[in-house]
Amino acid sequence: MTPVYAILQSLPDPAEPLSGPQRVARQRTAARQVLVQLAQQIGAPLEGWRQNEGRVPLPNAGWYWSISHKPGMVAAAIDREPVGIDVELLQSRRSTGVFQKIARSDEWARCGVVSEELQAAMAEQSARTQLWNVFFRLWTAKEAVLKANGRGVGEFDNCQIQKIIDMQQLSIEYQSQLWIVEQKIVRNHLAAVATNRRIVQWVISE
Repeated sequence: MTPVYAILQSLPDPAEPLSGPQRVARQRTAARQVLVQLAQQIGAPLEGWRQNEGRVPLPNAGWYWSISHKPGMVAAAIDREPVGIDVELLQSRRSTGVFQKIARSDEWARCGVVSEELQAAMAEQSARTQLWNVFFRLWTAKEAVLKANGRGVGEFDNCQIQKIIDMQQLSIEYQSQLWIVEQKIVRNHLAAVATNRRIVQWVISE
C-alpha cells in the first residue's frame, strides 16, 4: 500500500522581534518550503501548490496536500487522495472551557477520561497535563480530518471519535466516511495526519 507522506520541521525563533502578522507569514512561508522539500523527495511537482480564496489547498497534478504551522514547528502532507495535517504545541491553556467544545463526554470516555473528571476540570478551570494531552489529541485529529475535507473548525461537532486504535492511531467518522488519523509527538508538538486508511511515512527534518 502506498503511504501518505508527511514532513515535520522545527522552526527556530526569529532573529528579530516580529509583529503577529509577520510571525504568521514567516510560519506560512516555512510550511510552504517544507511542502516543496517533501514534494521533491517523493517525485511530486515542485510548483503549482495553490489554494482557493478560502485557503483550501487545490489538487496539484493529481496530488492532494495540506500544511500546518505553529511558532516552533511546521508540517506538510502529500498524498494521491485527500489528506489533512495539523500540528499543535502540547501546552496547557488558561481555560478548560475548550474541553466541552472539542468533543462530547462519550468521545472523551473513549480516550479514558471519565465524565466526573471532565466536569471537575471545567468547574475548577484547571486540569492535569494528561488531560490537556488528550484534548490536543482530539483537537489535532478532528482538525486534520476537517482539513482533508476542506472544512474549518466550525464543523468539530460533526466529527465523531469512533475508536482509539492505539497510542498513535484513532478513527473518526465525518459525513458518513471513516477516517484513520495517525499521530506523532516531535519536540513537544503533536502532529496528526488524516488519511483514507493508509500508512503514514513520516519525515523529520532538522
